[in-house]
Amino acid sequence: MVDSGETRKAHVLLENYLKDHAGDLEASQLLSRVHLLEGNPKAALETLLKFSGPSAGPEYNWILGQILLELGRLEEALAQLKLASSYGSDYRYAMDWGAAAWRMSRTDVALSAYARAQQLAPGEPWPRLNRAMILEATGKAGAALKTLEEALRVLEILGVPRTHPAYPDLYYWSGQALEKLGRRREAKAAYTRALSFDANYSSARRALEGLK
Repeated sequence: MVDSGETRKAHVLLENYLKDHAGDLEASQLLSRVHLLEGNPKAALETLLKFSGPSAGPEYNWILGQILLELGRLEEALAQLKLASSYGSDYRYAMDWGAAAWRMSRTDVALSAYARAQQLAPGEPWPRLNRAMILEATGKAGAALKTLEEALRVLEILGVPRTHPAYPDLYYWSGQALEKLGRRREAKAAYTRALSFDANYSSARRALEGLK
C-alpha cells in the first residue's frame, strides 16, 4: 500500500495493528514513513522514537535521516544517512545519503555516497549517472564521460531493455561532457541518441539545436 501510494489506508491499518503489537519494529518504522510521506515529519519523528531506537539498525537510521532532512536539520540527517548506508545493504540508503550531501553542496561526500550505492547495486545506472553529473558540474568532464560510458556498458551487458528511463539521461549527459571537452560532433551524436530514446527530451533537443 505504501509503495503504491495508498498511505491513508496503510496509516489506519498500521495504527490499529500497533495498538495490539506495540513492539513490532517493522510496523512502527513503516508508520513513521507513512507520516513522512503525508507531510508530517514531526509525527514521523515521534512515532519512530516511541517504538524504535538506534539499536534497531540501518532502517531506523535511514528513516530518521529522511525525517531530519524535512525538519531542516541537515548535518544530523547526513550523519544518520551515512550510518544507514554504511551498515545496511539497501542501495536506497546510499542514494539518499548522496542526495542529501549534494543538496548541501558536499560534493566529495556525495561522490562517496554514490560510489557506495554503486557497490551495493552494481547493475543500477543511477549511482553512476549522479556521480557523472557531479563530476561534470565540478569541471571533471573527462571523468564524467568515463563514468557515463561505464553505465551504458553495464546496461548493455545486462541486456537492459531500451525502454529503461536511464538511457536518454545517460546519452544527454554524455553530450554535455563531450561539449565541455570540445568534441562537438560526438556531442551531437549523443544528443541525437538521447532523442531516439525519448523524442520529448527537451533539454537534449535544445542542446542539439545549440550546436547547429
